Amino acid sequence: MEEEIVSSETQEERESVEEESSEIYSEGEEVEYVAFSPQELEIFILRSETWDKLARGEIALEDAKKIIDEIMQQSQTQVEATKRRGRRKRK
Repeated sequence: MEEEIVSSETQEERESVEEESSEIYSEGEEVEYVAFSPQELEIFILRSETWDKLARGEIALEDAKKIIDEIMQQSQTQVEATKRRGRRKRK
């Protein structure tokens, strides 16, 4: 009996969430798309792959931290190098 109450409450929660999510998208609001640079996409993919490996248990938490730190350091280096390549003002 108690399981039926819990499962009916869970079903009601799912239905309310589905209704809310459909209302969000049915309002006709414009969605803003953000353009990513190739470097940003590469960083995103590398971080995602690292999290995926961590979730599957292929790497340890400490290893994942090291990998993500390395990715972030590389991305900072790339940003600084890109800024240095800018045009110089003539005197």
